[in-house]
Amino acid sequence: MRERSVEQIAGNTATALIKNCEDYLKEQLQIYAPKIIIPYGNDVGKWFKGWLKLDEGFDEAFEDTTTQLNNREVHLLFVPQRQGPHSKPEILWIRNEILKLLEHLRDRNCDALNSMRPK
Repeated sequence: MRERSVEQIAGNTATALIKNCEDYLKEQLQIYAPKIIIPYGNDVGKWFKGWLKLDEGFDEAFEDTTTQLNNREVHLLFVPQRQGPHSKPEILWIRNEILKLLEHLRDRNCDALNSMRPK
């Protein structure tokens, strides 16, 4: 059986597939408490924006944002899906944004550790 992306599946069926996974995904996000989430693809981006009550529309553009999830900060890096490969500038943007997020988290963790050290 050939695999198909959500974009290749009829609208009602795609919606049902996403709804089927929704509760499990929410539970996993609660358990593992990620600091960075990278929604890949338009349907996933729309779902995250709706669930986290971010901007109403999803314009299929690259975007990074920070919000609260279960009373903690979480960074989101929305990456639209393409029919073919992403261009080199798009790949560089994604890489640089991930590096910035990791540096930010590292710096925050270092600051937190330094504040706990006795003076």
